[in-house]
Amino acid sequence: MSQSTLELENIVKNGLVHHKAGRLAEAEALYRQVLTRQPDHAEALHLLGIIAYQGGQLGPAAELVGRAIALQPNHAEAYNTLGSILRAQRKVGESVAAFFKAVQLHPQFAEAHFNLAQALKENGKPAEAAAAYTRAVQLKPELAKATSAAPPGASQESGVNKASPPVGFADKEYERGNAFMAQGRSDEAVAAFARAVQLAPSFVEAHNNLGAALNASGRLDEALAAYSHAIRLAPSMAEAHYNLGNVLAVLERLDESRSALSRAIQLKPTFAEAYNHLGGVLTEQGKFGEAAIACSRALELRPNFAEAYNNLGNVFEAQGKYAEAISAYHRSLSLSPDLAQAHTNLGSALKEQGRFTEAVAAYDRAIRLEPDDAETHWKLSLSLLRLGDFDRGLREYEWRWKRKEAGSLQSFPQPRWDGRELNGRTILLHAEQGFGDTIQFARYAPMVAARGGRVLLQCQPELLRVVRGLGCVAEVITRGELLPWFDVHCPMLSLPLTMGTRLESIPVTLPYISVDPLLCDAWALRLGNAVGVTKVGLAWAGSPTNTNDRSRSIFLAQFAPMAAARNIMFFSLQKGDAARQAAFPPPGMPIIDHTDELRDFADTAALISHLDLVITVDTAVAHLAATMGKPVWILLPFIADWRWLLAREDSPWYPTMRLFRQNAIGDWPEVISRVANCLSGFEAAPLAARRDQSW
Repeated sequence: MSQSTLELENIVKNGLVHHKAGRLAEAEALYRQVLTRQPDHAEALHLLGIIAYQGGQLGPAAELVGRAIALQPNHAEAYNTLGSILRAQRKVGESVAAFFKAVQLHPQFAEAHFNLAQALKENGKPAEAAAAYTRAVQLKPELAKATSAAPPGASQESGVNKASPPVGFADKEYERGNAFMAQGRSDEAVAAFARAVQLAPSFVEAHNNLGAALNASGRLDEALAAYSHAIRLAPSMAEAHYNLGNVLAVLERLDESRSALSRAIQLKPTFAEAYNHLGGVLTEQGKFGEAAIACSRALELRPNFAEAYNNLGNVFEAQGKYAEAISAYHRSLSLSPDLAQAHTNLGSALKEQGRFTEAVAAYDRAIRLEPDDAETHWKLSLSLLRLGDFDRGLREYEWRWKRKEAGSLQSFPQPRWDGRELNGRTILLHAEQGFGDTIQFARYAPMVAARGGRVLLQCQPELLRVVRGLGCVAEVITRGELLPWFDVHCPMLSLPLTMGTRLESIPVTLPYISVDPLLCDAWALRLGNAVGVTKVGLAWAGSPTNTNDRSRSIFLAQFAPMAAARNIMFFSLQKGDAARQAAFPPPGMPIIDHTDELRDFADTAALISHLDLVITVDTAVAHLAATMGKPVWILLPFIADWRWLLAREDSPWYPTMRLFRQNAIGDWPEVISRVANCLSGFEAAPLAARRDQSW
């Protein structure tokens, strides 16, 4: 060997020291130094190709390694490297040929047998892949763990990149991380991948898989950082963009998620999973047309893609196309019967069609597959309660505390009351949802007091003066105030379960909320000119923050048919932004509006005390008036809240309430037409006779 050749080999060896230590820049500089002096140095070309591969530069990597092979056709390690590069480029057939050539040249090359097995499995040749695995393990038993833990063809949905670096230069921590991920041991996988990227900072796949492990461990911000680092190293790595987009979607950063997923598709136009997840993000953004196109494209690329049918069903359901949604969910489940989310979604679509018994069956199937899915349990509870199954429904309703939204609910160090005798202990009953819920379930306070306890009640500030009228409550506290000492507590919407309520045993002692007589007198002065007419209060919209507000709220203008009723004086009970509509009532239907003077629900109750009838959509006004024993006509959407049950015109919660339901989704004109007809009859009845009637 000449002096010059010996010098070049020493430079290569020094480069390898840096390379194995993860100092890729230093290694690259030395390899290029060799090539400057000897452009046809096969090993330097090969090693430089490995660095390009590790940096995600797959095209240049393949070109460099190809030149090395052309110069040294018997270079088994170069063929093994080329096979890994081709796998990363999704050229699976060509990668098989490269790995096969490597083991032909070097039959004892265990890593090449291992990589060949991965490529064969991906190429749909499981028997040949098994033989290659067996040979790899025979030659190198320590590969057995990687064989069982990270078989080739691992699901792209896992977020773990399929491509492996050339095994001869890969940090073993990378393979350990893959093994841990396959076993569901995400925390240990995080540690292994973190060591891998520490040892080899430019190891793109390790950064990507570190992101997957962090994601699985719930460390989403760190996962974002890992995926972003992978993208900086390999901007053309579609899988890293895809994984980044998925985490951004979970974090509800939807615009950024859409951008990342779109970039993944741009880099890899056949990326079915990216199209599918893009469809989900677009659905969340209300871009239903684009979402349907994305899901359909995913199905074109993969016709039996169950998850894409499920997402397409979500698009249809969001558009109110429930029959199409149900069909898509059924198709998804025919392909993947154990897809729990599709069963849950099917239940939700069936519910929207009023098919509650079938919805319960779908939710039950989902829960058998994922017993701890709080969202499905909660949805199941609502359908059971609508069906009147309080026994099971109230128990399932407790899963609301484990939903994602439960973070906004209060928790206390004191124990939850189990319904037993209180024996002088102090109990806190606390509001947890809307105004109407607090009013409705305040009826349980006397029953709790009867168990021998001192009752504290925490409510919204707007209800303070109303709730103080409950004689059984020792003290009323508003949210945000310092709580006095108590021994046990109970959320108000858990009282029916705790008290063993069934449909036939709903407590209905009315009225249980009294109105301050001085307030009533003050409002009597305001309404002094409203004598000898039927006084009707109106409310047409609930809180816009309610998830079901789009279905339950209407516009004042839609009450126009009621203008035909004679001898009626209408009063607005509407608060919030919708109250401004009272200034522009339907023709022939003047409305008296004192709502600027309604400081809280006590003022509203005082006004209602002078009315003969309240007509309202499903909002707190309905509960307040019915609790006072006033006749209430409530207008309900096709799928009403669980407390109104099914196909009833009466309510077991409120004897003076009459229910007017939609017979078809969104058909408010027919409902209001019925209300207008009934109002004419109500107006014609003698006032004295009406005072003893519920309707």
